Amino acid sequence: MRVGEIKLFAGLDAFGEMRFIGEVERGANCGCFCPECSSPLVAKQGDLLEWHFAHVAGQEAPQCEAGAVNLLRRLVLEYLQEKGLPDLPPYRQRVSAASRLREVSEVVEWSAEVSPGSIAWVDKPSRTEAVGRCRLDNGADVQVFVEISAPSASRPSFPAGEAGILVFWVPLPESSQLRQRTHALEHVRHQGRLYWYHQPDVRGLVAAAQSRVNSVARDNEERLARDAGRRWKAVHDRLVQSGAQDERSHRAVYWRSVTPRSKRRNTTGPLAGNLIPVSFSTACARVRHG
Repeated sequence: MRVGEIKLFAGLDAFGEMRFIGEVERGANCGCFCPECSSPLVAKQGDLLEWHFAHVAGQEAPQCEAGAVNLLRRLVLEYLQEKGLPDLPPYRQRVSAASRLREVSEVVEWSAEVSPGSIAWVDKPSRTEAVGRCRLDNGADVQVFVEISAPSASRPSFPAGEAGILVFWVPLPESSQLRQRTHALEHVRHQGRLYWYHQPDVRGLVAAAQSRVNSVARDNEERLARDAGRRWKAVHDRLVQSGAQDERSHRAVYWRSVTPRSKRRNTTGPLAGNLIPVSFSTACARVRHG
């Protein structure tokens, strides 16, 4: 099931309370209204199709399509307000630096907890707005978001800023789990998961790790340059020792120095350009300039 396929599983009664499809009378006597446009609803409780609410005479407005997802977000927010946030998972971030030898990387990890009494929930947040804010015991400010999506869906992007971003993700429930509030809350309790989208590096752990991998990458580059210099010097010494006078002889000696034996061809014939990693003139220029 995808987000857009969720039918309206609940409506609002005359007091603005959420009423699930399995908790009201069948038909127009349900006494419920659309949470988006406030139009009266009809409770569809047939034997063939999944139970859901529908507008009287099909008078849905365009914004009503998001009503089911918004009600799910509201249910999750009510759950978090009552039960509080679960234990926070460790935060992990991978830092890397590239070099011609290999990529250098390191994973940084640390744990933090919510400071007591620091959670402030937002009243009726929009679909893209944070549902709450809190402060961690390491001093970082964090925004809490709710995400409802299929397990196979890609994770959404969140606004970048100085505050951390903590996401409470709930997979889409089956339609049978949305008939009663108790069943829906059980789904949230058992399937809801917290994950970090971003946490500020208030203690400088990420910056220190990045400095370390940068240092290793620089060392790799310097070692690669030293090894290359030694190889070019060996080629130059062979050219000098051979006593070759003409360019053709120089090319033959150079080619034998840089080409594996298994890939060599008849050296008495013209040399194939694709067998020489770099041109002879380039090799000599590198030797002359160190």
